[in-house]
Order: sequence, then C-alpha cells, then structure tokens
Amino acid sequence: MVFRSALAILVAAALSGCGSGVDDLSLPPTILVTLRGHVDVTRVQAAAGGHPLNAALVWGADPSPLYQLYALCLKYASNADLQPACPDPFGFVPSQIEATTRVNADGSFDLPLIHLPDARVCVGTAPPLVAWGSLVVAADTDGSGTFDFFAPRKQGEYGRTPPTLADRVVAASFWSLQKPEQRVGYLEGTWNEAILGLFYPLPGCPTPRAGFSVLTAPGMTVDVSQGNLTPKPLPGTCTDEVATETVEATPLSGPDGRAFACRQVQDRLRVSQPPMTRPGINPVTGKPEKNSPEANDKQACLDATTLALISPGDCPTVQLYPLKGCGDQLSCQTPEWDLTKHVPVWWPCH
Repeated sequence: MVFRSALAILVAAALSGCGSGVDDLSLPPTILVTLRGHVDVTRVQAAAGGHPLNAALVWGADPSPLYQLYALCLKYASNADLQPACPDPFGFVPSQIEATTRVNADGSFDLPLIHLPDARVCVGTAPPLVAWGSLVVAADTDGSGTFDFFAPRKQGEYGRTPPTLADRVVAASFWSLQKPEQRVGYLEGTWNEAILGLFYPLPGCPTPRAGFSVLTAPGMTVDVSQGNLTPKPLPGTCTDEVATETVEATPLSGPDGRAFACRQVQDRLRVSQPPMTRPGINPVTGKPEKNSPEANDKQACLDATTLALISPGDCPTVQLYPLKGCGDQLSCQTPEWDLTKHVPVWWPCH
C-alpha cells in the first residue's frame, strides 16, 4: 500500500531516538507519567484460563520488515495454506515492552513510566519525534510472573524454528488501524504531518499534543478495490487527552491475540534458491532429517514456479523457493538464479 510503502522509506531515512537509554543508577528513578488502564475481567476470564493477568505498555515497531510478507499474502490471497502465516497489514506491530504490572481484581492497573521511549521505537528527525504504544493485557500462562510474548528458544534450535508463545494476549487498547483504538503517544517537538503522519496514521484526528498523551480514534479504512489508497477515518470522534486518562484495553479473540503477539516476529519470510534435494529430507534414506525444521513444514504450491514451506506452531514462518529469483527478495531485475529450464527432480509444483 502506498502510505505504508512511503512509511518504509521515511523510517529508514529518519529513524532516531527519544531517550538515550542510559540511566544514572546512583539516583532514584523519576516517574515521568503514570498511565492508568482498565480491562473488563469478566470478558477475558475464559481466555485467561484461570491464570493471573499482567498488563504492559508495549511500544509499536516500524512495520516495514513485514512488507514483503504482506505483498506475498496479497498476491496469493486465495491460497488457504498460506493465509495462516499472513499478518494483518493494518495491525499494530509490538516491539519494546516498557513497563509491566499485575492487573487488579477490578480490572484496573497503573503503569509508572521512568523512561522516554527508546530510539528503536521512535520515528522522526530529532525533533520532531513520535512513538505510539498500546496497553496490552496477557494471561500469565507460563507462570513466570512477568509479561512475556515468547518462551526462550531451546538450546540447539535452528534459527528458523518458529518461536513458542509464552503468555496469552487477551486484550489491547490499540491492535489494528481498522478498529476503534486508544493509543499512548509520545511527541517530542512540533508535529510534522509529512514526516510523522505515515507512522500508524490517524486520518481526521487532531494534532497530538507534545509529551505523553492518550489518543482515542474510531479506526480507519482503505478501499483497495477502487485504487484509492488514501486512508479515511471511520465514523466516530477523535480525541487527544492527557496521559492520565484511563485507557481501556479491548478484549481480543484467541486468534486476534495470537496474531498480535506474532507480529513481533518480523523475520517470518525467507526467499532462497531451491536446493537440488527435497528440503528436510535425507537424500540417501528418503526420510525426514532429525534436526531440520523443514521436515515438518507444510508444502504449498503458490503457482507452478513458486513453492512455500510453511512451518507449524504458534507463529508460522514461510520459506519461499521460487525457481527464478534473488535471495530474500520477492522480485528483482537481475535474478541470481533461474531453474525454470532445469527444475529439480523433487519439485512438486506444476
């Protein structure tokens, strides 16, 4: 999409920092602001499965590393095998977990912030700089007592082995640009729409105030079918309030909560030259390789010249094998390989 492609260029050129990330440990921390949140516990009890609830401020990431996967999913939108690995192109992409706390019995929680947003989550030219965040509630399903998206990888796991979810996300105040939202904002300097406005757009909304704030928006829509990619606000009111306003975390379905967490995994697509022997299979024995992650992948022929291996698990990844292409690129002017006239004997797509 045009506004998201433009975002990728801007972010690459203008990524900067809000906070230094360095603290003087000899001094007591200073609370910059205390965010106040709430979740309707009666609506998330079933999803929590009896586990305690933790809340966190999660800053949003630049979504551009997911653009190639978005494009692949759009091109092959009718392929049912591929779709489970496809993230929402309008979804909030979680990055840094800034502050965590237990949710009280009545669903309320307070999150004192002692840091400005880190450089990794800020976009701008120093200044202006902006960071957007979501208040997220998760069931402590791994029993760690902390807010964790993913379990640590086990020793010996391959890099492509998909991560395993640790805690179950059950609610979020900002999870999709196409849904009503309450986001936490941090603006340093004077708002510049041309520089900052493409980072999680807020069409039809007032200019955010400087410092920390809470923005409420009705969501937006983009009519792709008409070729007009300009985002338009959905009916409703946009407000910009001080950061002490209570933020409501919206309960999410199981699939939406899982998809929210999985968007943090940004290296979910790899493009490689097809090997001469079937991936994950021992060429001598014809049996699956014991330690190969590809041995259990689902094969999906996207077309006669494109094979996708889709991993199982909580957050499926895609290993793409085009007969003609370039490494880690969906398209290129000068292919690094062309096997269209020398198709490997194991090739399953026709």
